[in-house]
Amino acid sequence: MSDFVLSRSEGEREVRILLEGTVDPDAVELLREAAEGIQGKTVVLDFRKASIGSDAVLGILVDALGSENLACVGLDHHHELVLRYLGVAPVCIADAPR
Repeated sequence: MSDFVLSRSEGEREVRILLEGTVDPDAVELLREAAEGIQGKTVVLDFRKASIGSDAVLGILVDALGSENLACVGLDHHHELVLRYLGVAPVCIADAPR
C-alpha cells in the first residue's frame, strides 16, 4: 500500500496540490483525478514533502496532466531538468509560488 497523500486548495488563479509520500504510478492516477476539470488555472504541484519513485514517474505525470499550466515546487535540480526535457516550461518551474 502506498504512503502517498495529497491535499488540494484552490485560489483565484491556481490550484495547489500538496503531495506527501512517494510519488509512484498509482499516485499519479490520484493526481490526475484531483486535477480533473481544472481549466484556466495553473496547477501547482508542491513536492516539498514528497519523494519521486523514479524519473519515469515524471513522464507519466506530464502525460497525465499535460505540460501547459503546470508548475512544480520543491523539486531538486535533477527533477527540474527532467521536467524541462518533458516540455514543462522552465519559467513555470522557477516562478511557481512557494
